[in-house]
Amino acid sequence: MNSYLITIDPPKELIETIDKYRNRYAKYTNYKIPPHITIYPPFYLKKISEKEILELIKFSLKNTNKHSLNFNSISYFEEGNNVAFFAPNKSSNNFIRQVFLKVIENLKSRVEDVYNDYKMSVKDFNPHLTIAEQIPDDMFEKFKKELNNTKENLVFECNSLCLYKQESKSRIWNKVGEIKF
Repeated sequence: MNSYLITIDPPKELIETIDKYRNRYAKYTNYKIPPHITIYPPFYLKKISEKEILELIKFSLKNTNKHSLNFNSISYFEEGNNVAFFAPNKSSNNFIRQVFLKVIENLKSRVEDVYNDYKMSVKDFNPHLTIAEQIPDDMFEKFKKELNNTKENLVFECNSLCLYKQESKSRIWNKVGEIKF
């Protein structure tokens, strides 16, 4: 069964900057997708088509205006998956959380989550741009020390969401649509 994912994608010039870090630190990540901010984690379609999902997302975002996003620090998820990521500033975090709420409101009953342990609440939602994940414990402290000196200011205008699909026998995510707002 194909799985899907809804994201905010940074522009090409920032993808190159993010990939510079991903190429250095993401040696342990086992899937392939361009840098992104996950809005809705992997899901399966439930009696709904790709076209209908795209229309539903468009409907969810009908009163949403574009917003400048700023990722200006590095942070970590520890004790488990060991993730290093670029974190948004407060204004960007708030905007992304609002988009998240609009999307989950309209999709939740129409899709089935791939991962049952993913918490679909705004309280648990932590917007980020992943640098690396599944970092072994013995490498994590070294990566953190190196990354703590990083001074990037990733700023871009968010005016759309993207829908990605992963074929059932693939590790590669392919963009199947973009919804402008």
